[in-house]
Amino acid sequence: MQIIFEEIRRGFEGALAFLLNKPDAAERFDRSLTGFFYSFLAPLLALPIHLITSSVEITLPDGTTGSAADMDLGFYVLRWITFPLLMLPLAILINRKAQVLSFIIGWNWSNLVIELISLVPVMVMASAAASLGLIQAVLLIVGLMLILYRWRVAKQLLQVNGWTASAMVLIDMAGTYLVIMAAGGLTPPTA
Repeated sequence: MQIIFEEIRRGFEGALAFLLNKPDAAERFDRSLTGFFYSFLAPLLALPIHLITSSVEITLPDGTTGSAADMDLGFYVLRWITFPLLMLPLAILINRKAQVLSFIIGWNWSNLVIELISLVPVMVMASAAASLGLIQAVLLIVGLMLILYRWRVAKQLLQVNGWTASAMVLIDMAGTYLVIMAAGGLTPPTA
């Protein structure tokens, strides 16, 4: 059990180091095959956070209310599996087969940090005092910060240039969008 807690600590510490732009962020992960399998604990740890963000009720400026997100558990699992499976052939295509394991480890653990950070805009949206302008500003700032975060993870762990890292982020975002669309789309909350 202590090994599991140590792997979780290392993974979370590595993900936070990337967020804080620490130069040794990659070395904080266990980048072995064992570390790869342990990195799939991240979706289990992120699930309660995801359930919180999914269940928070928000009120839009027009007065309609609903949940912040409405995504089935099956689509949550699909989201966590889609990108790593897509990365395997992509890594071969961009000649980064040797780095793909490290990248998926970092990607998994960084998703846990992203789930935590995603609580901020959801809580702002849930606040009755939040104006539409404040909500939009928070969404923009958090969104840009998370894109930069994802880009750092891709650039350093895949050992690619900035353009290739940007392409990986876009592929990740497109995969997320496709899973959301398959889950029923981005529909406004209903009363």
